[in-house]
Amino acid sequence: MTLLSLVEILPSAQINPSAPTGHPQPMAPALVLTVRSYTPQDASSYNQESRSIIDRWEILTDQPLDLHPAFQQLGVKSNAPPITVTRLQKLEPIVLSKVVVTVTTAQFGRVICFAFSDGTVQFRDRFTMNEIYHEPSPSTIAHPLQVGFQFVNDTPCMCPPALPHAYFFARLS
Repeated sequence: MTLLSLVEILPSAQINPSAPTGHPQPMAPALVLTVRSYTPQDASSYNQESRSIIDRWEILTDQPLDLHPAFQQLGVKSNAPPITVTRLQKLEPIVLSKVVVTVTTAQFGRVICFAFSDGTVQFRDRFTMNEIYHEPSPSTIAHPLQVGFQFVNDTPCMCPPALPHAYFFARLS
């Protein structure tokens, strides 16, 4: 059964933060991420794997639309500001072979961090969605995986079923 388990809206981010100051720096548009998780049913007769599908949309704002000059020739005058059009552009989905439990960003929104139900973490470049920090790099360390740490327990955690918020508030008081 596939379930929508997470919706994240990431703000726009600088594409090249190391550009010299004083020059206009290009910005990537805001991004909507949804995570659809698939967990196999116990009653299934064949072996199925858990997986997550990350769907992405860029939030694009087109340039303001002005009235066509033909309308101005007809005597139609508009003092209203030009209208901007906002639209979503669907990007290629990403399929991961684990169940995503949370998504967060790092490095000013340029890196997306996925935490999985088995306790592992994966870092991906926001713009290309390529996995990063998976190769050792002792010159620039941004994650323990880069210096050789290994996560050996590959068994998935047993997450409790979703509980209403009232349950947690009752437990706190």
